[in-house]
Amino acid sequence: MYHVPSVLFFGVGTALTAAGSPETGTALVVLGTVIRSAVIPVHGWYPRFVERAPLGVVVAFGAAPLGVLTQLELLSARSPGALAHEVALIGGLTAVAAAVFGVVQNSARRALAFLAMSQSGLIAFGLGNGSPVAVSGAVLTWQASALALSGTAMALAALEARRGTLSLAAPGGNFARTPRLAAAFLLCGLAAVGFPPSLGFAGGHLLVHGSAGEFPLLWPALIGAVGVNGMTVMRSFFALFTGSRVHRGERDLRPLEACALMVVVTALLLGAVLPVIPVPHVPAAGSERSDRRTAQPVDP
Repeated sequence: MYHVPSVLFFGVGTALTAAGSPETGTALVVLGTVIRSAVIPVHGWYPRFVERAPLGVVVAFGAAPLGVLTQLELLSARSPGALAHEVALIGGLTAVAAAVFGVVQNSARRALAFLAMSQSGLIAFGLGNGSPVAVSGAVLTWQASALALSGTAMALAALEARRGTLSLAAPGGNFARTPRLAAAFLLCGLAAVGFPPSLGFAGGHLLVHGSAGEFPLLWPALIGAVGVNGMTVMRSFFALFTGSRVHRGERDLRPLEACALMVVVTALLLGAVLPVIPVPHVPAAGSERSDRRTAQPVDP
């Protein structure tokens, strides 16, 4: 119901763009990409997908750069400024609404779904922004979110394999029995929402700093959304790893699981402590673009 129209919009828009109708074609392609990115109000498929699909499939689906690269190409190079502005506004509202929905979920998977939706909204907001700094911050935010949300989903999958369905309705974990798994979940979750000193903090800083001029009323709400997402991560952590002395027999991370999560956590922390981070330098939305492959170092 969602992805068939998304693919059709994308295909027809691409054909129209090639046939000499770039404005209509770009609008259709952006519409198809917005559905694929689960932006409100065309988001109904995503929480159910995360709730029912294997988390490995969710990780592969969420980390794929197709939607981000398409938006970066269209919104930064060929789309009219008004269209890019509308996409940014919808993305910002999605970030705020998804953060509010996520913090009240009692299912760990649904909380992860709305956390990922909020990050997608932030990325869409940055890519449609009129500031090159905000667009660069959106690209860096996507890179950090792809890593951090993948690590969070991996930790959830490991815990789910030990306990079964995970609920956030009441604390039911024992930190002393799974300390490495708990630490990996917390570090990845906080990195996903841009908590310092992680790679996500640098991207979020650039995104908010670059959008203050064009969206003077919305960017404070985005900071609030980031804070609420942090509440979702901490609520999930306390519900899953603290509050109970009962041991259900779960083991801590096995060597292969620990290596996989260590790679993710190390990448997130090293990306933050480097003094200069190379971020793709792109022009403002709707402007002409001279060189899409250039990169300039940006000091977070």
